[in-house]
Amino acid sequence: MGRAYAGVKSINIFKKDDWANATGFLVQLGLRADGSLQVTDFNTPDHLNRTLNMGKIFHIMGDTYQIPFEALQTFIRQFATDSMVNASIASYPQSIDPSSGVGIPDIFTFGYTPNGNGYTGFDFDFTLDQKERKCKVDLEVKMSALDADAIITAAKTNTDTYGIGLDRSKVYPPQNVIIFGASPSDILMDKSILSDFKLELKNKGEKSAITNRTNTNFIEATLEFSGLAAKVDDFLNYLARANDQSITLEHDVALLIKEQFTFNGSITRTDEYFVGKDKRYIKATFKGDIPLLNVVPSVVNDISSGITTKQLIFN
Repeated sequence: MGRAYAGVKSINIFKKDDWANATGFLVQLGLRADGSLQVTDFNTPDHLNRTLNMGKIFHIMGDTYQIPFEALQTFIRQFATDSMVNASIASYPQSIDPSSGVGIPDIFTFGYTPNGNGYTGFDFDFTLDQKERKCKVDLEVKMSALDADAIITAAKTNTDTYGIGLDRSKVYPPQNVIIFGASPSDILMDKSILSDFKLELKNKGEKSAITNRTNTNFIEATLEFSGLAAKVDDFLNYLARANDQSITLEHDVALLIKEQFTFNGSITRTDEYFVGKDKRYIKATFKGDIPLLNVVPSVVNDISSGITTKQLIFN
């Protein structure tokens, strides 16, 4: 028995029952901070506290920087809505094909096979802040030992159809961030004092006790931002505003392309004002759960300016 080699080469996620990617909803995690596959037993004890194996749990994790608007839209409107996905995870080569000299990876695939039980669940946690834009994806499924053995056995002969999908053009940090209320002229915090911000979006629902898949009902949203050297007038400005006001985070993605996350009264605000010996700041935190189908994607092309604005609207 030869040695094995660590590392995850690729994680590809498909819309349920669409291995051929006919719908165009394939998301390749590409450039990642991390990625892993874990297979564990779930057991029950006998009368002498020995374990009886009742099946296996597969858990795939990918933490990707490659999360453009289109992928995030697919996560919310396709994968989370279906509550299950097809998925493929490939290792780095474990052996060499003697005829071609090409490395052969292990490829674990999840879908209808075996017996309609192989789909993974889908959970995501998207974050956008002044440092980075990334998304952690968790794919989990529990199944019988017989079905799990079929997936593990097939990993030796499955083919890697789509590859790693590495695309640096889909990795972009936020630029020219503004946070405004009902209109772009209603600035909630001036750029001159904005010191940090963070937007987090993740699915929320109930896990099935049978399959460990999450049945997503809501998108949990948190938007927080702080301003340094804030004046009392800045604090009074927030106190005068409605707690459930509309709020939009906008930033530039590329030349003539903007992205907006707009919350139409769907998250509410908590304020914090601090004056200390070495710092002074104001912090606003907006939070709420948005029903899954109340998240609406939109793309607006302004002919006069040539600017395309990609929007996720949370109603």
